[in-house]
Amino acid sequence: MRENLLKLLNEREDLPPLPELVLRIDAELHNQKSAISKITKLIETDTVLAGRVLKLANSAYYGVGHREITTLGLALTRLGYNEIRKVIYAIEMSKLFASSDIIDQRQFWRHSLAVALTTQALSRWADASTDEVDNAYLAGLMHDIGLMVFSYIVPDQYREFLSGVTEKETPLHEQEAAVFGIDHAEYGYAFIKRWWPVEESVVEAVRIHHVPIDGEEHGSRMGKLVHIANVICNTLGFSNGINVYSEMFREGAWDSLGLTLAMVDNILQDVLGSIDIAEQLLEG
Repeated sequence: MRENLLKLLNEREDLPPLPELVLRIDAELHNQKSAISKITKLIETDTVLAGRVLKLANSAYYGVGHREITTLGLALTRLGYNEIRKVIYAIEMSKLFASSDIIDQRQFWRHSLAVALTTQALSRWADASTDEVDNAYLAGLMHDIGLMVFSYIVPDQYREFLSGVTEKETPLHEQEAAVFGIDHAEYGYAFIKRWWPVEESVVEAVRIHHVPIDGEEHGSRMGKLVHIANVICNTLGFSNGINVYSEMFREGAWDSLGLTLAMVDNILQDVLGSIDIAEQLLEG
């Protein structure tokens, strides 16, 4: 089954790419010489995206105490490039695989956004570099994409599989490996590696986020960050929509990053407000 799944992944030509608009805007946001006007024009080509950016800029989180913004250029100025990048990835990625009804789309992306924001917050507490902080968000956002790939490539088999997992006291990824010979973490890794132009540390974090400190993966900071964020979010009720046994923290994951459980309250203060805003993005 494993080899057939990987073969289908490589041969299918209808798998969704990262939208060209996302890649173009991301390139401009990373270009220090890029003008706001150029980024504005790119965002304006997608009316849904433009509307949600304006809505976010005027939300209670960002707009309190300020006058209402009616132009996209002013919205970008208020939010800043880092927030715009997060908004664009969140909105555009949530459109991918939208035709699948096997997994609750809203719950899945709510979980993915929560993990993305928590991973990024953890990375700051772990004294990550600026690039690592940026990549931490993407790693968290993409960590479960393998679930969507499963449901897209083998929908009937995966629907049947999910119907039998809820009563088992075994993590989902272990049950997948037993049935398919590959779990959603590795399948998501293979998909991104094949089809999306993404930083290697992000792709690796997707692959190992359930086993971030075993064997060859012992040194992966990003994988550990996503693993911790994933468990925190599941514990808080931000699940991906699949009702299955929730795994616990891998021993040593916190200590190896210089983090402690005592930091959790402060970390959550960093992210809970942002998660509320992220949910508004999904609602449109």
